[in-house]
This record gives sequence, C-alpha cells and structure tokens, in this order.
Amino acid sequence: MSISETGRGLNVIINCEEKVHHDWMAFASWYSIVKNLPDAQVQIYCKRTGNSLRQLFGWTYRYKVPLIKYHSINLPENSFQISPEIMAVSIYNKDALGPITTKSNENSTFVSYLEGCGKFVLSEWINSIRSPFEVVGKLYTDNLTVNELKVLKLWEKCYSTYAFLI
Repeated sequence: MSISETGRGLNVIINCEEKVHHDWMAFASWYSIVKNLPDAQVQIYCKRTGNSLRQLFGWTYRYKVPLIKYHSINLPENSFQISPEIMAVSIYNKDALGPITTKSNENSTFVSYLEGCGKFVLSEWINSIRSPFEVVGKLYTDNLTVNELKVLKLWEKCYSTYAFLI
C-alpha cells in the first residue's frame, strides 16, 4: 500500500521513556504529525522507568492517542518508529522522509532538534517540567534554517493546547 501526502497508510510509533521532558517532546511530535500528516496513525510507546513522581502523558487520553507503557517489548515492524525529538514539518515525501537535523535547509518530512533549534539547547530542558513552548519567542535567532523555523512555528501553535493540559 502506498502512503499519501497526508499520511494515509503511515503508522508512526513515537518511542519514548517515562521522563518529564519526554512528555512535552512526545506531545510536540504527535502534534506535528497531526498537523502535517493528518491521516497517519500515531501511537506512543513509553518505556516505564519508575522514576517519575508526576502524572505523565495524560494528554494521550484527552486526545485519544494510543499509549502503550512497557518494561520490555518488541515494537511492531510495520511502522515508522521515531524518538520524541523528531517532528513532522512537511507532507509525506518518500524521497525526503528523514529525519534530518533542523540545522539543515533541505526539505524533509521529519526533522530532529537534537542538535538544537535556534537558541534552544536540549540539555537545558532535560528533566524540566516546563516546555520550551512557553518561551518559544525567545528561541528565535536571525539566522534560522527553514527547518528550525518550522519547528519553532509548530511549538508556538501547540503551546496553548499543551499548557491547557498541565
């Protein structure tokens, strides 16, 4: 079965861990898929760590996103598996699927902000209950790549939805 530009036929698994920062990261990843690949099927697979004192991934219930918590599991093979820092920034393009870094100006369906995004540095947000969505206006720089700009714009759009949930 071929995959349409809107993601019909695409099964995406966001594979993350039970960590505070993975909560907001997985939300942003899911949100970006809903906006750019609205016909894709998305599931969250979350590895239990037992370290969280806070209710995480509550947004999955509100938005009816399948959440599978596990200690040990074999992930389905017939899916596109991504980690929570991967975001969909464009329609589906099998020739430019990615993920590539946000530091690139190349066109890609999926990008990763592991190497940063504007003034955003992931290591500064590890284990933070706050999300960068709250301060996204401070993350812009004068020399953003196209992909950095797409990620920051998505973060701006998802802020009010995420803030409402926490």
